[in-house]
Amino acid sequence: MKKFLSLVLFCLVIPSLVLADESPLDVVKTTVDKIVKVVEQYSSKDDTKVRRENIRTVINPVFNFNEMAKLSLGNNWKEASEAQQNEYVTLFSDLLATTYLKKIEQVKKDTVIFRGHRERQDQALVKTDVNFNNDLFPIVYKMRKEADGNWRVHDVSIENISLVSNYRSEFAGIVRKDGISGLINQLKTKTNK
Repeated sequence: MKKFLSLVLFCLVIPSLVLADESPLDVVKTTVDKIVKVVEQYSSKDDTKVRRENIRTVINPVFNFNEMAKLSLGNNWKEASEAQQNEYVTLFSDLLATTYLKKIEQVKKDTVIFRGHRERQDQALVKTDVNFNNDLFPIVYKMRKEADGNWRVHDVSIENISLVSNYRSEFAGIVRKDGISGLINQLKTKTNK
């Protein structure tokens, strides 16, 4: 039994250690490769729900949705109660993941062109282009090296529009008008569609 538990712990720890040694570009490449495999496996229109669930499983460890949620609320984050913050993180994560998934879920092998990355201390930009129907659209991953040594995505710019900044602008007006609870109600409506 001890050997089995040791093996389980080893299997859980080793992937995170390997991830910690990867460059930001390697993290994005590995993630995109996994997404491509999911898309190939669940390519039918009938597989949309399963495909998105599997892609979400791939991106969850790489995207810091908590931090992205905080950034998207800006100064309004401090105004929210802890319960509102927790609910907002869940709703925002679902919204952001869905937005990203809609752009990336049709990706195929060799449709993502990796343009390289810039790294400065604990921050990095990873530049890619996605070839879709012979049109290139850029996706830039803004990443940070976190306390555990792993690089995680803190923002995504799709066609030069930062998802976090875009939502922060949109949400600021809603919060001014309807408060945090009004924003949460609107997010519930959006994510239930």
